[in-house]
Amino acid sequence: RWFEWGMGHADLLRGRVEEAGFSAAEAGELFTLIESKNFFGVEELLDRLTGAKPLKEIFVSLSELQGSFAESEAFVKERTDNERVLKALDRLKKVEQIVAMYGYQQYITVDLSMLSNYSYYTGVIFRAYTYGNGEALASGGRYDGLVAQFGKDAPAIGAVIIVDQLMLALERQQLLKKEKSGGTLVVYPAQYREKAHHLAAKLRGSGKVVQLIRKSSGRELKQYQEYADRIGADDVILVQADTI
Repeated sequence: RWFEWGMGHADLLRGRVEEAGFSAAEAGELFTLIESKNFFGVEELLDRLTGAKPLKEIFVSLSELQGSFAESEAFVKERTDNERVLKALDRLKKVEQIVAMYGYQQYITVDLSMLSNYSYYTGVIFRAYTYGNGEALASGGRYDGLVAQFGKDAPAIGAVIIVDQLMLALERQQLLKKEKSGGTLVVYPAQYREKAHHLAAKLRGSGKVVQLIRKSSGRELKQYQEYADRIGADDVILVQADTI
């Protein structure tokens, strides 16, 4: 196992904030604290706000509701009857059952504190994590109203892979093969661009791997030779006036 998914629901926190009657500013401050996992800050903020004690207990306990989903679900249901929250819990339970049916339950953690920076999410939201990287390398969720803004009223679900985080994780886990490209590096001053491209086409026509790179006036040729060594190029050609 080298990755794990965190799964939540957009309406879990929205429904609780709605029921508590927090203002937009109060909700924004609360969400910021929850997103940063600053649960001490959450507790301090709730001490200053008016609201039902059972709802406050849910917010304060978010950091502890990361284990058994059945226990977390029961804890929340004992403290709220908000329809949005109950429907969200029911949906998460169904998704967890489907995941378990396929044998992947051990890779999923239901996170009742999960938030998204995007307000258009309407249902299940998720993030993927792996070893060697504390940031999510993939994220996404359900959005039922977004597509309608582009002319088609249809529910949708999408995901994005954060390439920088993925590459960082692969590198730290030593899963990237450092292969050298070989071939020929053709270096050319700007005035010999056309000559360089004709030469590259000729070499490629004979089956060679060619990389073209324009020579900067501020760099010496030895720097391009060092680059060629790093990528494992077989040889370097500097295009000049007499290059055929």
